[in-house]
Amino acid sequence: MSRALVTGANKGIGLGLCHELAAGGWDVIATCRQSSQELDALGVQALDGLDVTVASSVSAIRDAIGGEPLDLVVANAGVNLSFDVDRIDDLDLVLVEEELRVNTVGAARTVLAALPSLGRGAKVLLVSSGVVGPGRQNAGNVGYTMSKSALNSFGRSLADQVRERGIVVVIASPGNTETDITRRVQAAGRSPLPPGTKSRDPFDSARNVLGIVERATLEDSGAFWGPDGAVLLTVDGVPGSARQ
Repeated sequence: MSRALVTGANKGIGLGLCHELAAGGWDVIATCRQSSQELDALGVQALDGLDVTVASSVSAIRDAIGGEPLDLVVANAGVNLSFDVDRIDDLDLVLVEEELRVNTVGAARTVLAALPSLGRGAKVLLVSSGVVGPGRQNAGNVGYTMSKSALNSFGRSLADQVRERGIVVVIASPGNTETDITRRVQAAGRSPLPPGTKSRDPFDSARNVLGIVERATLEDSGAFWGPDGAVLLTVDGVPGSARQ
């Protein structure tokens, strides 16, 4: 049976990923700060009370993994606290620091905790955002964008260094998805999308992203994928094109 570790698993895309993986027969370790009824109902191994910003989460993750290998690590836990700030002059660096701690350092901590359990053929999924895609450099939301840009940079470096081990790194944007984050952004009138744009269901986004993970190869490792299977940025950082 294939095994996966998913962070931020109690709701939204993380919950959708756990649902899809469990339905596909995977053994899932689902981590979160506080579990939910929906996650508990999946019957997966829920690791409640895990905060990826805390150094001790490394040992907690490794204890949960145990001695068995992992086939997939999903760094999904994320926050968007400074979505209403576009101007550098207005940045609240306390909020930005927390975004970096969760979205970037937390993802790196998760990967490093799981890395000893990843062998040839294993994959790492870093859940990024379209805000750092080509042509979005002046989209505002400065703090969140900083954190996701740093996440993508980490993913490219990771891909380069684990390629010889046969580990594939997938950096993917799930697209505009109905989550707590997008609901808050939309409620504040801060969505960059046209009014009335319908958000994806988290489970649909999860299926799309997992489809990308399944298709990705070592040749693609470190590329940045869009929600519909298009390579937004190649391994070399060049704007890509749709891959069928």
